[in-house]
Order: sequence, then structure tokens, then C-alpha cells
Amino acid sequence: MKKNTPSHNPMPPARHTPFGTWLRRARIDAGMTQQHLADASGVTQTTVSNLEQGATTWPQRRTRTRLEAVLGTGPARPRKRRD
Repeated sequence: MKKNTPSHNPMPPARHTPFGTWLRRARIDAGMTQQHLADASGVTQTTVSNLEQGATTWPQRRTRTRLEAVLGTGPARPRKRRD
């Protein structure tokens, strides 16, 4: 049985981009190392690494806000369905 793996499409639509994928791209685009991002945002390098690798799929709100503030934006998130 095949595990759920990321699409082989290098640029999936933003609304489907996992937070860790967005974080890594945004960090690299900003020319930052994991440690630089961690220091600037007040989180640990382990937190940044875990998010990027998918070990933690979604950060706490405070962590997400700090990372997004340093990087200048956040990933598009799917909207909750209202039935």
C-alpha cells in the first residue's frame, strides 16, 4: 500500500500547500537558514525543522504568527466548508 506522499508537481496550488512546504520555500526565498529564522522569530531551530519536515503539521497560532511576521506573509489556507 502506498503512503500518502506529496505530489510530484513542484508547485502545487497555494491552497493545497502544506504549512511546512510553504515555510521552507519562504525561508529559502528570504535567504535565511533555519537557525536565522528561529532566532528572528523566537522559536527553536528544532521547531522550524519539524515543521518543514512535516513532523509537526501545523504550528500553534503564536508560532505561526511569529514565523509569518518574520517572513512577511503566510500560506493560503483552505477555507472551512459551510454546509
